Amino acid sequence: MACTIAVEEVIEQHYKSQIDSLPTTTPSEIKKVIESCYLDEISHKEKAEDHDGRETKGYKTLSTAIKTGCRAAIWLSKRI
Repeated sequence: MACTIAVEEVIEQHYKSQIDSLPTTTPSEIKKVIESCYLDEISHKEKAEDHDGRETKGYKTLSTAIKTGCRAAIWLSKRI
């Protein structure tokens, strides 16, 4: 659950950034898909929080490492 929280927080931020940067001319169907994915990530994070994911021993360290890896993967995916 700790891993899920960390991953979902990064992905949630990523989707939010995409939503915020969409041109006004973006077709509503595309925007709806991205918004749906964004809401799914929030739901996954909340589920993991409900299962005490933040209470995991070493959560802060684990979360930092996982978030760093996720951000690196996003950065790489934008360049490949």
